[in-house]
Amino acid sequence: MESSTVTSSLPYASMYFVGLPSEGMDFEKNESGVVATVQIDIFSNGQKAVSSAYSIDEKSHSAMTKMGYERIQGPEMIQNIDPSIKRLTSRYRRTFGYDDTL
Repeated sequence: MESSTVTSSLPYASMYFVGLPSEGMDFEKNESGVVATVQIDIFSNGQKAVSSAYSIDEKSHSAMTKMGYERIQGPEMIQNIDPSIKRLTSRYRRTFGYDDTL
């Protein structure tokens, strides 16, 4: 969960918990649901960096959709400080209601 770590080998994927805002509340502020939002960042380098990143994204997307998440953003290629490293980012969300477990 710490975004300041430095990786020693690529390709690398990280999952970052963005937030858990309430989806709906009554007048007494009792939550009826929450929306879990996560961001997945994939880093790769080399000759086939872009295709490698998209290949990893396909696997992560499949895993996230099996858990009931929906992609709300991405996959999007993001500028990286080091141009030799490609970064692909996606965001997912899932609404959890009263009977769901997180």
